Amino acid sequence: MKFCKEKIILLVCLLLMSMVVFAGCSPDSGNVDSSKNKTHLKVGTDAFQRPAVDACVDALAEMGYDLEVVVFDDNVMPNTAIMEGTIDANMYQHVPFMETFNKTKGGKLVMLEPKLFYTTIGFYSEKYDSVKALPEKASIVVGSDPSNIDRALRMLDAEGLITLVDKKKDFYNIHDVVENPKNYLLKEVAGQQVVNNMQDVDAAVLYGTTVLEAGKDPSTALFFDDKTRDKTYAIGVVVHENNKDSQWVQDLVDAFMSETTWANVDAHFKGSYAKAYDD
Repeated sequence: MKFCKEKIILLVCLLLMSMVVFAGCSPDSGNVDSSKNKTHLKVGTDAFQRPAVDACVDALAEMGYDLEVVVFDDNVMPNTAIMEGTIDANMYQHVPFMETFNKTKGGKLVMLEPKLFYTTIGFYSEKYDSVKALPEKASIVVGSDPSNIDRALRMLDAEGLITLVDKKKDFYNIHDVVENPKNYLLKEVAGQQVVNNMQDVDAAVLYGTTVLEAGKDPSTALFFDDKTRDKTYAIGVVVHENNKDSQWVQDLVDAFMSETTWANVDAHFKGSYAKAYDD
């Protein structure tokens, strides 16, 4: 009987130890950094937004931080990397995109306030000089992910090119188009894939920064999305929810809002970026 009790106690101890080890290996376990002396920050971004992140190096240095910029070649990995704890923060996306990641990937990401910058988004064509000139069945690129497709469709609806279903939704898709008088062919393709091959399509909804990085003039859009100015699509600093109150997070946001950082951002993006925060 004594031997059985000892075996039971041993099994219980092993079970408790395994639970501790499992908890330590949880995907979120590496995402809380409360170190008061944290001075090295790893911030993820994509190639298009890297200059905006590089712009805050001097401001962070004045606060005693050194910045390591990690560039990813797709628009999901910077979020995955935060969840895995391999980077501290990212700066490249707007809230609707982040929320899509949280819903579809089980993410626990938050964007810090205030939001930082927003980019213009416009309707571009290298074949036609006006919307009225678009022919029947013109091909129009509207993006490749739910949040950007939604934004493009709302933009086309507001301009009267299409009509969306009369029902409020978080994200509209091309199946929600109920009226399309000129039978436009709406193509779900990433803007980065067409900006250098605009002759392959009749028109495209593109970010001003995407156009700029392709060496073209962002101001040449046939029309712009005025909703950009409501800051819904402003980009900002994103971190794991467990880190949102850390001092280094607030310092990072403050660095992005410094006059030095804005001067660097504006010089690079040539007017295709605007502040989303109040001075």
